[in-house]
Amino acid sequence: IGSLSYVPKIKEWASVVSGLLKLGGRLFIREFHPMFLSLDNGESGDMVINSPYFEREEPIIMDRQGTYVDSGDYIFSSTRRAVFNHGIGEVVQALLDEGMRLTALR
Repeated sequence: IGSLSYVPKIKEWASVVSGLLKLGGRLFIREFHPMFLSLDNGESGDMVINSPYFEREEPIIMDRQGTYVDSGDYIFSSTRRAVFNHGIGEVVQALLDEGMRLTALR
């Protein structure tokens, strides 16, 4: 969950996935909704759009201590990371373009 945001070029990823699957093989994706990267808690505690929602080639640079899981008192030595927002349509279309077939979307 959340790994596709570290993939800069989703079409290249889809090509690799397609090449690795044997004939009749399956790919199961459980991923965050792209809006997850766009939302943040504002100063008042309200949810605000903090980053672009739609796909773009440039990464979103995040600089935060911790992760979406409880990291306790652990202090990260590096807090800066680059992530990419891929819409659901972009991911599905990249896989379809590689000849894969969609059997369910929930």
